[in-house]
Amino acid sequence: MGLQRVVVVAQGKGGVGKTTLAFVLATAIANRISGQSDYRVACVDADPNTTLDLALRKAAFPEIISMTSDAEALLPSLREAQSLADLVLIDLEGSANQAMLYAAGKSDLVIIPAQPSAFDVREARRTAGVVQQAADLVFQHLQDGLDGADALTVNAGRGRCLCLFVRLQRDKATRDVVMQLF
Repeated sequence: MGLQRVVVVAQGKGGVGKTTLAFVLATAIANRISGQSDYRVACVDADPNTTLDLALRKAAFPEIISMTSDAEALLPSLREAQSLADLVLIDLEGSANQAMLYAAGKSDLVIIPAQPSAFDVREARRTAGVVQQAADLVFQHLQDGLDGADALTVNAGRGRCLCLFVRLQRDKATRDVVMQLF
């Protein structure tokens, strides 16, 4: 296994498309690598409703390892996922909690989706603040700061979704791979 990456899909509010975005990313990567290499994607569904895990198991991609977790078990689950895969996607529940701090502190990239409403964008900025706290806790610096976070409008299903890409650890390679999918 090569250099492992951790991508977190987080938002302090539910219903903004976190799980859908994580599913689309995982399956798009699986489609691109299918049969070409031993590259594996692990998805950790840390949302109590386990929708991502159920959808991935139904989709049955051999390149995707799906597992569930909760706030208490997130770090051990992340370590297990990293031992099994080259890329780990974490889908968090819609609340700013300890799990969000843990996941953001261990990530290379945090994607914060928001529906096109003032409330969702406000919550996305609050989530970006939690990511900043996580970066401070693990002595990382956000590349370009929060005001320099990349924003991208993604056409997702029937609607459009604004995503903030907050990079940790001056590494744009992970972001570039994700951006190529759109």
